[in-house]
Amino acid sequence: MPRSRPARHSKKSLPLFAMVFIFVSLTMTPLFASSKEKVLHDFNGTDGAYPAGGLIFDGSGSLFGTTGEGGAFSGCLEHTCGTVIRLTRKADGVWAETVLHSFQNNGEDGYFPNGGLIFDVAGNLYGTTLNGGAPGAACPSGCGTVFELTPNAHGTWTETVLYSFCSTVGCGDGSYPVGLTFDGDGNLYGTTTYGGTASETCPSGCGTVFELTRGGTGDWTEKILHRFDDSKDGYLPNGGVILDRAGHLYGITAGSVDSGYCVGYYGCGTAFELIPGADGKWTAKLLHRFGTGNDGFFPLAGLVMDGTSALYGTTYGAGANGDQWYYYGSYGCGSAFQLKRGAKGKWILRTLHRFHNNGRDGYYPSFSLILDAARNLYGTTDNGGTDGPGTAFQLTRGANGTWTEKVLYSFGTWKKDGVGPSSALILDKAGRLYGETVAGGTRYCGLPGDRRYYCGTVVEITP
Repeated sequence: MPRSRPARHSKKSLPLFAMVFIFVSLTMTPLFASSKEKVLHDFNGTDGAYPAGGLIFDGSGSLFGTTGEGGAFSGCLEHTCGTVIRLTRKADGVWAETVLHSFQNNGEDGYFPNGGLIFDVAGNLYGTTLNGGAPGAACPSGCGTVFELTPNAHGTWTETVLYSFCSTVGCGDGSYPVGLTFDGDGNLYGTTTYGGTASETCPSGCGTVFELTRGGTGDWTEKILHRFDDSKDGYLPNGGVILDRAGHLYGITAGSVDSGYCVGYYGCGTAFELIPGADGKWTAKLLHRFGTGNDGFFPLAGLVMDGTSALYGTTYGAGANGDQWYYYGSYGCGSAFQLKRGAKGKWILRTLHRFHNNGRDGYYPSFSLILDAARNLYGTTDNGGTDGPGTAFQLTRGANGTWTEKVLYSFGTWKKDGVGPSSALILDKAGRLYGETVAGGTRYCGLPGDRRYYCGTVVEITP
């Protein structure tokens, strides 16, 4: 499994897949009273475990998502291989879960799905897996896949592996893909955390941005749009990409060689833009190098864009604040930021909120933000809240341009609401929020007596 985020200095890790996405506090905490929370589904291992990657709605209001482990097959690096699931609200208000696909380690299928799902206009689902596909010298467990799930008339779904990332040493392809997005022509774009150009800093490759194009026979062809260079534009692009109306791509890298005030292996990270040219080549532009001021570091999640083309994201650490938390040689509990293009084309970063380890606020945000119609921001933190393991929060823009944070919900009851939010949130039309927790609930998925190995939940939060 790739190491897509730094490890905390004092935290014990969750099972294998969960380690990649989130670390959770071992402290139990009472519920936060300001918002109503409801567990929609409590995973049991057979139907999935350790959900991550986020949820999406279909047109009828059903929820679709992935679990990093669980399902019908084991043998994936000594773990179960993961699932794609659907949750449908019944007439009595109870949500029923259906497993649409169980991944397996058979040399063709991927496993350990991540990065969430997207729909095409025909209702087919697309996603990525961290491992699996064709094994080879570069990736004995497979370098990961892009897959499609197609609904059948009798209610089942058929999975097709669209692309298996290169397992040959030196092939220059990416490995460990994260996240997908469509353009208007039906082409898919994503990032790979590793692969591409190797260096002393990233011997497994510094990561890539790729495009998948469907041919006339239905086959998909991959094209590498950019191979990251640690000395120029960063490395570990593990947040996917987004498209603007001009067809430009935007994303982040978690690492950068010019580490600023970041000490240790990763460096502080970057924000980048990829610009398509008339000749089919893409040009990379560095929008911001984190760590050059009091601006935060380790952006682990993708960006979101509002109607004015301003970009928003989070950093896992932040510059000095009043309650510093020692972390991988640096300080800070994380931040939310805005990147906006200035009058001369230069992008200007503004910190909207610095998170605090103060027993109320959350800290260590590591998943993407979302925007509502009023341009308020919503997100989650891995830790914090009322002395516990994670929060859901809102950032509201004031009339004077300042932003105010409100903790909407503080997670913390292992056998009820789950702990460790493990994905971005989504909103329904009524303003309810939906998300996942990587642990907690009532079902064991690990060693008896170890509460970290509860299987996780899907939750609804009514602010």
